[in-house]
Amino acid sequence: MECRDGFFLATNSHGILKLNERLNIVNNYDVPSLDLHGMKLGPNQILYVVETAVNALGIYQTNPFKRIDEIKISPFSDDQNHINDIYISNDSIFVSMFSLTGAGEIEMGYLMALFQNMIYNQNNLLKYIMITYSFLIV
Repeated sequence: MECRDGFFLATNSHGILKLNERLNIVNNYDVPSLDLHGMKLGPNQILYVVETAVNALGIYQTNPFKRIDEIKISPFSDDQNHINDIYISNDSIFVSMFSLTGAGEIEMGYLMALFQNMIYNQNNLLKYIMITYSFLIV
């Protein structure tokens, strides 16, 4: 993940690494073993990190580096949805995952809308709106 003065790299063996422009490790931030997946840098140099093992997005300030909050995908604290990656656009975070319902299996593109009890023929994608702190199924 590119940042102002280099890159952030999520690893499951060495935490989150900060690399300079020449790809040398300049810092190693110890984070718990959370099965880290994708990450994106949001407004104000806030880093959003997929923490698949706990079904959440970790929110990290980058200077100084520390975990400041999280966005829970569900009330469960284990890998229910298998979150993979995120994309940030304006005030929204798009979250891709294998299972929207948390049933623990790949749903082959059919989504169960949690709050409408309907089935959609789309990808497993949620939109998190940072202003209202709410999810929408995309």
